Amino acid sequence: MNDTTYKYQKYDWEGFIFPLTLSQIDSVSNHYAIPFDSELTIWRDNDYRLKGQIKGIVKDINDLEYRENEEIKKVGFISGETIRAKSDDFNFLIEGFGLNSINHFPVQGENG
Repeated sequence: MNDTTYKYQKYDWEGFIFPLTLSQIDSVSNHYAIPFDSELTIWRDNDYRLKGQIKGIVKDINDLEYRENEEIKKVGFISGETIRAKSDDFNFLIEGFGLNSINHFPVQGENG
């Protein structure tokens, strides 16, 4: 199916079984340089807010800084990232995605 004509349906998050694990992440708005092979796990907290954890390998930790117009933005309003991702047979379009904190662990090898 052609990505340009594919229509995403808006689901109520209540219908999903959590935790939900998504892969094949594609940044739409390019605020973060999220690696395609990263994995995003989403769950609901005790107040029913959506929370998540993304895991992946980046060569430069600065790739995960929020950018607008190619400049790192540290203060002010952040509109959030829009990403496409997959879980089994479902395609997801997530709007307003933002990184709250980053845990950085060094990895040896060519991948950074």
